[in-house]
Amino acid sequence: CALPISCADWIEFPWLAMNMAKIVEAAEVDEGGDGDECDDGGAQDIDPYELMVPVDILSKLPKDWQEKVEAKKWQERKEVLDALDQMMQGNPKLENGDYGDLVRALKKMVTKDSNVVVVALAAKCLGGIAGGLKKRFQPYATACIAGLLEKFREKKQSVVTALRDAVDAMYISTTLEAIQEDVIAALENKNPSVKAETAAFLARCFTKCTPVILNKKLLKAFSAVLLKTLNESDPTVRDSSAEALGTAMKVVGEKGISPFLTDIDNIKMTKIKEACDKAELQVKQPKVVAKKPAPAAERPASAKPSAGSTAPKPVKRPDGSATKKPAAGKVAAPKKATSSGASASTKNKAPVEREMSPEEVDEKAEAIFPPDLLSGLADSNWKNRLAAVEQFHQLL
Repeated sequence: CALPISCADWIEFPWLAMNMAKIVEAAEVDEGGDGDECDDGGAQDIDPYELMVPVDILSKLPKDWQEKVEAKKWQERKEVLDALDQMMQGNPKLENGDYGDLVRALKKMVTKDSNVVVVALAAKCLGGIAGGLKKRFQPYATACIAGLLEKFREKKQSVVTALRDAVDAMYISTTLEAIQEDVIAALENKNPSVKAETAAFLARCFTKCTPVILNKKLLKAFSAVLLKTLNESDPTVRDSSAEALGTAMKVVGEKGISPFLTDIDNIKMTKIKEACDKAELQVKQPKVVAKKPAPAAERPASAKPSAGSTAPKPVKRPDGSATKKPAAGKVAAPKKATSSGASASTKNKAPVEREMSPEEVDEKAEAIFPPDLLSGLADSNWKNRLAAVEQFHQLL
């Protein structure tokens, strides 16, 4: 059950800030505390990961593991990786600790080792650590993703599969903004395999985004480079680029991305729209409530029929009193009353605020609040949403 609050609510309804206790209470419903049932039949949005018992793998590593990962024989390097992989099997949640040395050693093996078996196993171990730490892997994510994207030049399928799983696990701990430069650099790499796999990785990242996360600034930057790769000679690069652009279109809508899709022929646009239709987003998107059109005002009975109307015109019958001229004083009085009544109604009329479009609300929210707060409010994990709400409360 997600928080019933969007960025538009913060901007358009300032009174929400006065009800922070109720907002926090709504977030605590996800935790299983007291509260009303959610709209989905009372189902709790609890991540099974939170219920798992963490495992300490650092203390179980052999004392000479650093020597073995640098051994000359690839069998010895593989041996220590097998032991590490075995420890993480069936233990998807890892205990807190300093994984810096271990992550750096594994990254070096992925990027520098000449044996594809060792490279694939090291990438698998990196992905296991990233998945076991989730958000806690954030200090190592950016440096690792850059190296792994470049390693996609390797054509061995076992290596490519392990690299895909690893970068996907690492993205959970970071943000699009944090990896933006590394992803764009990989998309500009000369190697077609690096371009294709990076575009496919970006498409998978987009499936975890909302319009708030994939804001106009990021959308513009990624669209510009994806339009270049969309015109590559390699068909795999073109297909992956169309998939990424189509997934982005699924997130922000055709209207949101169309300003950045310039100079595209009909064939490529059709391909992007097909990818948009096939894309499956993994996070709940904010619901856009369509405004109902105002009912047409009924014509008053006394209104005159328009020109060319077939409606029968009312027949005026002569009134004997109409021939009499009313006194001048009696005619002026109603006019004064009418003018005074009009001025009084004008004074009493309250000013009406202009309603903002969702795009305007997003722009104002991005200008006022930090990006991590906005992404936290739309995060699928209730703890991250609660932390974002508390951060918003502190800003007030």
